[in-house]
Amino acid sequence: MVKVRKKGALRRLIMTLLKLLGLFAVLLLAFFTLTYALVDIPDVTGFTVSPEVSFKDDKIFYVALNDAGERLLPTKLEDMGVFLPLLSVNIEDKRFYRHWGVDPLAILRATWQNLSARRVVSGASTITAQLVRIAEPRKRNLYSKYLEFVKAIKLERKYSKDKILELYLNRAPFGNNIRGVGAAARTYFNKEPKDLSLGEAALLVSLLRGPTLYSPFNNPELARKRRDFNLDLLYSRKVISYEDMLAAKSEPITTQREFP
Repeated sequence: MVKVRKKGALRRLIMTLLKLLGLFAVLLLAFFTLTYALVDIPDVTGFTVSPEVSFKDDKIFYVALNDAGERLLPTKLEDMGVFLPLLSVNIEDKRFYRHWGVDPLAILRATWQNLSARRVVSGASTITAQLVRIAEPRKRNLYSKYLEFVKAIKLERKYSKDKILELYLNRAPFGNNIRGVGAAARTYFNKEPKDLSLGEAALLVSLLRGPTLYSPFNNPELARKRRDFNLDLLYSRKVISYEDMLAAKSEPITTQREFP
């Protein structure tokens, strides 16, 4: 009789917990639906282009600061070459073309890492969410992260994946008053983005994680380590071959501005 009562009590407890979880899920869904309906996505297409001076053959030899005090030269995705888009996706957001603005697996991974470290070590931001943050900077907290994710989902319903990637690579900061891969490729290597080597592209993508920290002008050795870390990661994911990884690692790190 005692065992039957215990089983009955356990069954009631489980049913109560399931009901509470169901209620919580309904409330969460209602809150998300309301937020989704009320929030507006930021303007991710508006940015001030730098004035530029060109040779007669249209080769740019000087880029002035724009009204925001930055150098920015917009570049279409098809003009960024193979390496920059490929490396940006594989290093920053490897499931970019498979998720819908938010990556649930990345959120679970980040939650586990943060709980294990007892501090914030990973934010689980997708490329789309990072674009939202660049266009609309906010104080970093849980609510702002939630809004960032909601707006990222909404942004993906308006723009294609390729367009979001293009906008992100044109608006991301690369240190030294440089914004976007167009100005970054010229400043660090005096090249068009499409002409960058694998090692050069890996270095630029490193700056997405810390434009000042990994700046080859300020911390060349740290920049080299981060570039090589990225190359190791690409090789482990079978994005590049072992020979290509070694060749890219042998490329020198630029330590001075290559473009005025």
